Amino acid sequence: VMSRYAGSGRVNRAPYRYSTMNEIVYPVHGGMEDWGYAASWDTSHVTPCAPKANGGYAAEKTHYGRDAIRAVTILVETSDQKMPPASTLGGEEGVYGAGGPADGHVPRNMRLALASIDLLQPHIELAPSLPARPGEGCLRLEWQVWGAIKVDDTVALWRATPTSAWEEVPFVAAPPSRRKLASAVGLSHFSLADGRVLGGDGVWATGHSPFSPPTIAGCARTPPHVGSAQLAVSVRADSSWAASPSGQFAPKLPPQTHFARARSEYKAKHGGFEVVGRSRWLSAPIALNCSAAFGCCALQNRRCSR
Repeated sequence: VMSRYAGSGRVNRAPYRYSTMNEIVYPVHGGMEDWGYAASWDTSHVTPCAPKANGGYAAEKTHYGRDAIRAVTILVETSDQKMPPASTLGGEEGVYGAGGPADGHVPRNMRLALASIDLLQPHIELAPSLPARPGEGCLRLEWQVWGAIKVDDTVALWRATPTSAWEEVPFVAAPPSRRKLASAVGLSHFSLADGRVLGGDGVWATGHSPFSPPTIAGCARTPPHVGSAQLAVSVRADSSWAASPSGQFAPKLPPQTHFARARSEYKAKHGGFEVVGRSRWLSAPIALNCSAAFGCCALQNRRCSR
């Protein structure tokens, strides 16, 4: 993902090659990369430091708890030249102008860093698409899932007030007239079987990026309610990251990094900081106006009447 988004920067013929450090650089055993990944859980191989230079170092600062050191280390070899020519560094406009005249080493690696930051956790952009019509019984929604590669499923939720508990409402198949309209404007995933939207691409899926984010769409059944209400979607994304690996040589351990575990119900604390993972991620709600005659429509729609 990071290699693809970084691109070539116009300084190489292709994006970064990527693999494990042993395969693409050279074998590393017991280096800083290993320590940063496993020092909190593979403790039999960790020896506390006892430095004496510069006045020494407090012993209590060399002991780390179970939640301290579980990092994903990504080594980026940016260039064979330690001081590449200034003409290859690029400029500010190159960050979002991949392949353009201002692209270069710096914009390329800023894109790589931005991708890694966004992938820390999923976040959802939800918007209504079309107002409901009398008798249709569902509200057309579109959403994009950032910070994710694979969207495992989506659930639609509604509540009467901001303090009410969320209740699930199913997605339903769109009426024929709306399917035709969706086809005309090029929208995908419009006609859906009753229930959850199973599957879909996140922004970082192959073939997509923030420059061309994929949109998932569905028609959520409007609740039997009169008055104002709120609607949101909840997604489960990249849940396989937190699952134990399989295969002949897979370790008999679940994933150990905060990064992978954060795709599940997970908490870790150390030094006043906390990592809070989730198995589901909730969008910001959209406001609805519901009537007995016309069902619900989103107040963001100009055609929605209060």
